Amino acid sequence: METIEFRQSSLRDFLHVIFKRKNQILIFFAVTVCTVVIGTFVIRPVYEAKAQILVKLGRENLYIPPNSTNSQVMNFNREDQVNSEIELIKAAPLLKK
Repeated sequence: METIEFRQSSLRDFLHVIFKRKNQILIFFAVTVCTVVIGTFVIRPVYEAKAQILVKLGRENLYIPPNSTNSQVMNFNREDQVNSEIELIKAAPLLKK
């Protein structure tokens, strides 16, 4: 019966392999870094933003006639108010900010 002997690798063996292949390792490292640097400057960044705005419609949007003796209140169309707020937000000067 044969006995199989396992040799433990040491730090010296590991460093020997590294230094033996140092040119290949340096070339791989340089190519990787150059590829990333070139890719960083060539690819244009894409920015995307999302926002939600809460439009709270309160009592200031109700119309009460000044001569009115009864408590009739005229409601404005809320959809029109929200659409006008959206148009204000989409204005060019505000978008540039």
